Amino acid sequence: RHVSEGGWPFSTSAHGWPISDCTGEGLKGVLVLLQSKTILGGVRDGSLPNIEQKRLHDAVNVIVTLQNEDGGWATYENNRGFGWYEQLNPSEVFGDIMIDYSYVECSMA
Repeated sequence: RHVSEGGWPFSTSAHGWPISDCTGEGLKGVLVLLQSKTILGGVRDGSLPNIEQKRLHDAVNVIVTLQNEDGGWATYENNRGFGWYEQLNPSEVFGDIMIDYSYVECSMA
């Protein structure tokens, strides 16, 4: 299973699967909030907890390790398969589900 520590899931932590674009958006949100005078004031006076640098580094690690060989990002896991896997797809409703391809949404996050 892929590294998950530092990743942000789609919904709650109980979901358990870190997603590349959710992790990227969560990390951006934290970094923006850490530039806010209100948040920084709360951290300084102790009314808000400070986020450890290790947690930010872990999030970056998840994002970097989810990058596919084509330079893009898949959602849940790296593209470890081949296109011919789609011929084994048992679903008649969903196509291109046998491997996790790179998506623009994940690269933009």
